[in-house]
Amino acid sequence: MKKLFFIFNILIITTYLFAQENSDSSVPLDDVTIESIDDLFNDTSSEVNTSTEENSDRSEQPETLSVLDDLKEETGGSLTVKYAFAAGFSPGWSESPWYWENEDETFTKVVGADLTSDFIFDFQLTPRLRAYQSFSIDFPSYEFEIDSFWAEYNLSNMAFFKLGQYAESWGLSGNYNYTNLLSRLPEDGSGGDPYTFRMNLPLGLGGLQLLTMVRSGWGIDGDIENLEAGDLGYGIKYNFAYPSVDVNVGFFYQELMPLRTIVTAKTTLFDSTELFLQGLVSVPNQTDMEDAVFSGSVGLVDDFLKDKLTVNLEYFYNGEVYTVVEETDSGWTEDETSPFIKGHNTAFNLYYNTSLRNINLFSRFLYNFSSNTGKWAPGVRFKPYNDLSVYLSVPIVVGDRDGTYYSSNYDEKNRPFSVTLAITLSGSQKFAQYKKFN
Repeated sequence: MKKLFFIFNILIITTYLFAQENSDSSVPLDDVTIESIDDLFNDTSSEVNTSTEENSDRSEQPETLSVLDDLKEETGGSLTVKYAFAAGFSPGWSESPWYWENEDETFTKVVGADLTSDFIFDFQLTPRLRAYQSFSIDFPSYEFEIDSFWAEYNLSNMAFFKLGQYAESWGLSGNYNYTNLLSRLPEDGSGGDPYTFRMNLPLGLGGLQLLTMVRSGWGIDGDIENLEAGDLGYGIKYNFAYPSVDVNVGFFYQELMPLRTIVTAKTTLFDSTELFLQGLVSVPNQTDMEDAVFSGSVGLVDDFLKDKLTVNLEYFYNGEVYTVVEETDSGWTEDETSPFIKGHNTAFNLYYNTSLRNINLFSRFLYNFSSNTGKWAPGVRFKPYNDLSVYLSVPIVVGDRDGTYYSSNYDEKNRPFSVTLAITLSGSQKFAQYKKFN
């Protein structure tokens, strides 16, 4: 056990030193990076299935608190190392094809390559105490980033605590995750990484979650030492895990932000159709309920053709526009703009496993009826080997030229029409050693 604590302390020290050495040597990334290449396909595939893919490591916990694991009988640790190399070429135009006759289109091309390495340390220090840290290094910029750094404690299965730098998430939809209140921060004041203290209490059919969080740069200008109560956000969520439906009711308060309450529900129909509903009530000025606005969505996911074709449909009405906040002692007076387009929205996603081995087709389409603006990204992935993937995608914007998606779309340069060809090489290794706790 002393050896594990020693390794953990060395890890903290070396991480700090490495960050100091590289903090001033950052080089701007190319326009085509592993994130911009891979995210389109990964987002499509994950959103088609509505939920984040469960990792096989020990960091994941089920949503329902009543089924949390008992105290761990093993102690030890693991190191997971991941490497990913991406190279891509993306020609594109400043106008969609149907506007070429009346508008002067500009042709641009983007060429880039990127290498990213990820290191994940996971220690079960005692049956009750676990520590987790992950960081990444990006080349050629040599950008160092701590992705997660947290500890969790199991109080005899009566309460579960988690403290550190990590992203807690609420909500069900990957298309319009407006019910993830923990990420609903002003567009121009989102701050940096989240620091969160969370407590889960198994109660009744499900469980109660209490949390408080702050983001570096939010109200405190990145100085965590000068943290005040007004800089914190507070959340509470209760899970009702009924046999036929899973329901969550949540509430989040943050100074300078609208007061928001959510309700989400998810169930399975006919053994294969996943149905989910979400609702949000937002009070812009936090006190006057007459100004409250409602947003809601309904979606479903189903498989066809012997599970080869997955279809994801969602309708979303967004009642939020923006909220003007009063000036506070911090001097922060930015308006909050909803990251989603006001009015009636729809999403239509497809994911198809072809009969040809290792070739998958995907399509993601988002459209706003209220302003006639939409974005479509069809594509194909060829994966001849587990460590090699080839992507071809054609992101294109449809609808009015003055629509939101025409200037805010899938493309790195916000080009409304482009073609992306990318190749990724990736692999990982996990080294672990655990033993029975005496």
